[in-house]
Amino acid sequence: MKVALTFSYDGSRFLGSQSQPHGNSVEDALKSALACVGIFDAPIMSSRTDKGVHALRQCASVRVGEYWIGRTNVLLEQIQRHLPSSIRLSKIMVVDDGFHARYDATARTYRYIISHADKEPFSAQYYTYLPPFDVLRADRILSEFKGTKDFNAFMKVGSDTKSSIRTITLARCYKVGDKSVIVLRANGFLRSQVRLIVAAVLKALTLKNGADLQAIKDQLNGIKVLTRMPAPAQGLYLSRVHYF
Repeated sequence: MKVALTFSYDGSRFLGSQSQPHGNSVEDALKSALACVGIFDAPIMSSRTDKGVHALRQCASVRVGEYWIGRTNVLLEQIQRHLPSSIRLSKIMVVDDGFHARYDATARTYRYIISHADKEPFSAQYYTYLPPFDVLRADRILSEFKGTKDFNAFMKVGSDTKSSIRTITLARCYKVGDKSVIVLRANGFLRSQVRLIVAAVLKALTLKNGADLQAIKDQLNGIKVLTRMPAPAQGLYLSRVHYF
């Protein structure tokens, strides 16, 4: 049968989610734990995350033996036993045989967390530290990204995607305590797209009112690039993968 695994991970402990020759990836750790319980099919991850990027609810699909029918709770415990402490498996659900964790996803939500507190070493891998900024203004700038657009200027150079057109349905910024959170949801994201959008928003905030929105429009339209340097990875979290 086929199952969907839902899990979270600390991206600072891995060199990305996709399997690598060096073996230090989230996928490699997951495959190793699955092999320990007799599951040797390669899991299919719903999304790829870069080095240092975290996940709250990543999803993967994999085929398991009939022995585990009706025993998914036991399977979860057994897999978790062999996973490193930086990965937590929270749910296993039986899915249709044709389910594909990547291609069946209808949307993905990312959160980027910026701390305005004094930087300290024990959380340096989980936030980007910046001075306070105008959250309402950042929210207005983010609204420019909503809709179906060509995000060619917001993807990492060298990407092998066939199309750079994506539909962003949610783009907002809000404050929680001493932190600002940027949320982006789309039917799919290009390589480093979220971090490049965040970097552009932060750069636009340094411009005078009026020039900020125009700078974003110019980059979206391929007229002038505001920034090609992505925001740091440690503030980024894959928050949810949507299937409905």
